[in-house]
Amino acid sequence: MSVSEDQKTYYTLLTDVLRKYIKARFGFNAMEMTSSEIISRLRQENDEKMIDELKELFMTADLVKFAKYSTLINENDANLVNAIDFINTTKLDNQPTVERVEPTLTDTEKRDIRSRTALKVTIFVLLAACVALFAVVIYQISMLI
Repeated sequence: MSVSEDQKTYYTLLTDVLRKYIKARFGFNAMEMTSSEIISRLRQENDEKMIDELKELFMTADLVKFAKYSTLINENDANLVNAIDFINTTKLDNQPTVERVEPTLTDTEKRDIRSRTALKVTIFVLLAACVALFAVVIYQISMLI
């Protein structure tokens, strides 16, 4: 295997890991996006300096994978460090957690919700029946004319 193929494999694996992390962390399908689409989407959510470093990583990876670009060994190390820094900076462990309090409903409130839902369904069914009846009447009238 040549050095070029090794670098291509290295950057393919590195960017695949980043794309999977981005999908899990930020909730958009980075696996199906181009490098520039990922960077544009991340700019909406994150630190500009970190995004610029990640952009350079993706650009280098694209050059290696698609343009047969050969990197220096220190570029590979720098890109790996940038990927690790991006993940460490953005992972949820560093974010303050917000406790979500779910409201509890009493039996009366639950019954009221079920009653309202049943009433809405009944109204919808009656409305559909009226529309159907109206359509039949119009059809019958048009047949007489």
